[in-house]
Amino acid sequence: MGVLKMLKKTVGIADFSDVISVSAARMMADRGELEPLYLIGLRFGGKEDLSNCVFVPVGISAIKDQYDDVIEELLVEGRVKSYSCTPQYRGHSAVPCRLTIKAFSPTGSTEFTETINIW
Repeated sequence: MGVLKMLKKTVGIADFSDVISVSAARMMADRGELEPLYLIGLRFGGKEDLSNCVFVPVGISAIKDQYDDVIEELLVEGRVKSYSCTPQYRGHSAVPCRLTIKAFSPTGSTEFTETINIW
């Protein structure tokens, strides 16, 4: 085991570098170790399928949902008209290390941006 991995385990920082397939992540979700997160929320018309889904540690979906609440308010106010949630990965892991959420105004400028650091 590398020094960095040992340090991460010692201080309690999650390390998902060994989860290198979506099927492994899905099995972890079945055991309650991860949970599905829809990149484009279902309330925004996102599809309930794997092309719109990543698996993240339990609790991350609730954090993203809070940001989606803010974006929903901006939509109602007419301040935004499009939205993206982009996962970033570390190494070969199937579990994203961060999510970047952006909402864009009708003119295309960024109205809202937030990053959720996962691991």
